[in-house]
Amino acid sequence: MDSSRSSLYDNYDLYETLNGKTGLFAIAVVMIFVAIIIITFIVRIIQFPHLRQQVTNYFIADSTRSAPTRILKMIIFLFLIAGLVGVIYFNVYKMFHYPPKLSMSLEENDSFPSMLFCPNVKNASFNIVAASYYESNSDVNKNNPLVDLIGSKVFQKDNLGENSDCEFFNGTLFPSFLKKKKNFAGGIYALAFNSSEVIISMGDNNVDWINFILQGNKFSDVETISLQSESSTFQYTETHIQAINGTIYRNYQMSFKGNLLTTDPSIVELTIIAPARVTTMILRPPLTLVELFIILTIKLN
Repeated sequence: MDSSRSSLYDNYDLYETLNGKTGLFAIAVVMIFVAIIIITFIVRIIQFPHLRQQVTNYFIADSTRSAPTRILKMIIFLFLIAGLVGVIYFNVYKMFHYPPKLSMSLEENDSFPSMLFCPNVKNASFNIVAASYYESNSDVNKNNPLVDLIGSKVFQKDNLGENSDCEFFNGTLFPSFLKKKKNFAGGIYALAFNSSEVIISMGDNNVDWINFILQGNKFSDVETISLQSESSTFQYTETHIQAINGTIYRNYQMSFKGNLLTTDPSIVELTIIAPARVTTMILRPPLTLVELFIILTIKLN
């Protein structure tokens, strides 16, 4: 990932750490308020000699107290100031540099992946000869697909750059081809290719699919497997990462479940089982502006 994209994520992290627009507005108001108080205090001291004398007597020339008492009071005052500055510095440093807090949740799978199917040899003859999507195993046994993927034209070959000989399954557009509304993306994909070797890549919908070597981004990667002249079953697991800026990135990992005998060595058959639930990892700032305010309030009290 290039530095420009990394700095974009860092800016988002800083923005959310400060609680967004509300936090930035609060900081501006507090700075203005504190500046007004300090300026007013300084002007009043300069303007009225008796106030200036009171400040001098309190810290230095109070004749009603002994010199050791005045020195001790000054030392305690400086220690309190140093402690407050130290607490503020540590917590502000924590806001910007500590790793984010992590929480996890289990949620229903409500989004489809994008997949790229390519021949092992570039520019080789390659086509998907059969492709269906089933809601459950019982539908597979009954040969009752929810969608005929070939007939729905969900596969795309245009604008794939270096992967122009591949077939692209667009997970963003797929829901529009469904016969009925689905609240989850679990199910079974059954595909067959007229090639002895197939490379399958699965990733988030925002992956740049035009590059020959596919890459993810800061929070998500691309899973790639290779099949050779066999009928194989895979099941993928999906993990969501919700970044501090609220954007959700998806990661996939495919696990092999078994092979079935195929009668035609020139055809690769593939079954992909989609999960009904996904794990979501939620990243939060190590310390927010609200938490910092609470800490300072407790310290001052």
